[in-house]
Amino acid sequence: MKIIRIVQKAGVISIITVASLYMYNVPLRANERTCVTTDNGTTVCGTSTNSSSQTQEYPTQVTTEGGVTWELKSCNRKKYNIVSCTFSITNSRDELYVVTTSKDYTKIVDTQGNEYYVGKIQQGKKVGGAGLPINSGFGFNVVQNIPYILTIDFNEVPDSVSQLSLFQAIAGAGWSVKFRNLPIVNLDGSFTVVPTKDRPSANTQPVNNTIPKPKVCLPVVGCL
Repeated sequence: MKIIRIVQKAGVISIITVASLYMYNVPLRANERTCVTTDNGTTVCGTSTNSSSQTQEYPTQVTTEGGVTWELKSCNRKKYNIVSCTFSITNSRDELYVVTTSKDYTKIVDTQGNEYYVGKIQQGKKVGGAGLPINSGFGFNVVQNIPYILTIDFNEVPDSVSQLSLFQAIAGAGWSVKFRNLPIVNLDGSFTVVPTKDRPSANTQPVNNTIPKPKVCLPVVGCL
């Protein structure tokens, strides 16, 4: 069995067997220069590639009320203290579907109990604003079994708010749509993962926290 031995690397010396490509403890930094020596005394040096960045997907949630399925895609922070939540809505029938935009009916709530209300709502090219009368709403025509993307913007959400305890909307024939324990995606694309035990187990897809094993890529030898 041919053995390649790492003889120069900041902090850690590891042994790699080419036959099995099994690596022991190789915490490399990206673009770190590394040298390996084969069993016949040949030394090859190159720049390592670290592929250990974390892959993380937003924890989507799904709920069905009154024959209408809502899928929460994400809640994203925008400029000017706006948080924008995106949903896919699929109706089991053709109808004019209405989402109530009135204060206290459609809202988000942070982990301190502070409530934030609708500033803008959009489906396709149709855009609406916050409704003041208690019976105000945003309606759009739907065809059965076709997913429609709906975006709702909430105003005056401080930058310090990184998670939401609740999203609530009143839609259709007075149905209450709720999602709980939602992370807010920051402007740079990062977000704080809400622990699994704090999220509803039903209708919730798990976060993918898979961390790929590091790789060492060298000229001639290739990636190990």
